[in-house]
Order: sequence, then structure tokens, then C-alpha cells
Amino acid sequence: MEKLYEYVGVFHIHTTESDGTKGHEEIIRIAKRSGLDFIVFTDHMSIKRPQLQGWHDGVLVIVGYELQDNANKNHYLVLGIDRLVGKNMTAMDYVRKVKEFNGIGIIAHPDEVRQNPDYPPYEWNEWNTLEFDGLEVWNHLSAWMEEIVSKRQYILFVKPRAFLLYPPERTLKRWDELNKIGHYVGIGSVDAHAHKYRFGPFWIRIFPYKVAFKSIRSHLLLKEPLPLENEKAVLSFLQAVRKGNIFISNYHRGDARGFRFIARGKSGKYVLPGEAMELKDSPYLFSITPRRALFRLIKDGSLLTEREGNEFNFEVVEKGIYRMELVRDNAGWIYTNPIWII
Repeated sequence: MEKLYEYVGVFHIHTTESDGTKGHEEIIRIAKRSGLDFIVFTDHMSIKRPQLQGWHDGVLVIVGYELQDNANKNHYLVLGIDRLVGKNMTAMDYVRKVKEFNGIGIIAHPDEVRQNPDYPPYEWNEWNTLEFDGLEVWNHLSAWMEEIVSKRQYILFVKPRAFLLYPPERTLKRWDELNKIGHYVGIGSVDAHAHKYRFGPFWIRIFPYKVAFKSIRSHLLLKEPLPLENEKAVLSFLQAVRKGNIFISNYHRGDARGFRFIARGKSGKYVLPGEAMELKDSPYLFSITPRRALFRLIKDGSLLTEREGNEFNFEVVEKGIYRMELVRDNAGWIYTNPIWII
């Protein structure tokens, strides 16, 4: 397998600059103790600390923000713009504005469903624009909130990561359909606030940052290491996100560091998730995993083949959009961005 550089981290973190409960510096220290390589801050309608972008004791810090419309719907993560754009705009307008500023726009919790009237859903409903760059395929907080109305909710308060079973099927389907008409990046996120929630007469902090950081992680796979110089490192990181050189992991089912998924052609060329290879180069898909799991190869949104083990290879004979899912302990573990065979 080709030598690749892997960076593991989390997207979608809130601080006391909006509705989080800790400051940037303390969260950076927690990320370091949690073994993360990067974190992405996205406070609501606020970007007051862009100067923090860069390396902090081995952790790359990215500062973006989260937009929303005046009805508090259509939440939108923005990266790569060091000032707030989109305030008091409709979702369609701020999607276009972010594009004008050459930023990266990612739809947050696009298909969120909740049954608890005290905590309404914040789904995305502006599908008349396709100018966004990607979407959250798996959001930990959304997944948890969808479950707390069930009879097993008391378990969710005690073991908040235990029911991270699979990303929403409706979101995976939407992502696959979008990628048939364009290039849309998928990320996993934690949506970390470390709020307290009412459980009967008690208030309980369900997701301290250190717990959230061990739930849904995103892994960057790069052919070259991130530069040590701050500005260059941030630019390289953003380029990788824009391309989709990413896979998502459910840390509760095992540390996925070391997983790989590439396409290699007879010419010796290889491509990563988020990239394309021509069919005439006779590509093979290769994947390895640090823990035994069920590999599920998805082509154009449908299961093509599956097998269990630590390695997977497949000769590609048709053009298509190929991504990999891995299942472990009867739960979703890894989800890659697709490789296009053109």
C-alpha cells in the first residue's frame, strides 16, 4: 500500500463565543489529550478568533462558523473565510455568498428529525440551490437527539455513544444521489456544545468535549504531510476537505486510524477518496483495515459486493461512483468519500 499521511480530527465544535460551554484554548487542550490531529470550530454566526488558525502543540486548529437563517433553520458550516458573511440572508443567498468568497460550505445535519417539542429539529429545507460543497453525513448530536424520545432514553444518558449505529439512511441516499450530478464532500461531525440536559428532576452534562471527541471522527488522507507553517497548513487542509480526501469513523466501534481506500491503475497511478481515475487505466480498488470488519462496496448508491476480513481488492470493469462502508460489531464503523471511475 502506498505511503499516505493521515490526520484524525473532528468537525463542528462550539465554544463560549456562541452556545458552547468552554473556550477555544481549553478545548484545544482537550483535543490534544484526546489524541486528535485537528479540530474545526464553527460557532453560530461568529468568527471572533480567526487568528487561532494554525498548529497548537501538534493540533491543527481551523476556525470557521455556522450560519443559519432568520427562522433558525438551514444551518451551514463555513470554512475558509475569515469574516462573517451571510448574516440576515436567506439560505440560498448565503450559499451563493460563500461561493463568491471561495469559501467551503457544508450543510449541517441536513435531514434531522426529532420528536421532542423541547428540542425542535434544525433540518435543511433549501434544496433549490446546489452550490454547496458538501454535507454532514453523520452528526453525533443529531443522532443522539433522534433517539432520546424512545423507551431506552435512560440508557442514552448513561452511554451517549452506545447507539451510534449507522448514519441516517436518508442522508446516505441523498449524498449518493447528489454525487451523481456533482462532487459533494461528506464529513462526520460531533456538533459539540457540552450542554446540560434535563433528565427528570436532574440536569446532566451528556457530552463533555472529551466524550464527543471519541464519537464521530473524520480522517484526512493525504499524499504529502501537512506543512509545519501555519498558513500553508490551513490552506492544505482546506484543499483536502474541498476535494473530499476524507473518511468518517465511529470511534466507539474501534480506532480506525490506519484504514486505507484507494484506486490503483496499471500505470502505477493511484487516487484517494474524492478523486477520479479513468477506466482505461484498468483500476483496482484496494482497502485495508486495522481491525477485521465487513467491507461493503457501494457503486452509484447500491451495494455491489461485500466480504469480511482485513483486506479488500476489486477489479473495476465499469465506470461509476465507488465508496466503501465498513461494518463492525453490527454497527457502522467507516464511511469513505467516493472514488470516481470515469
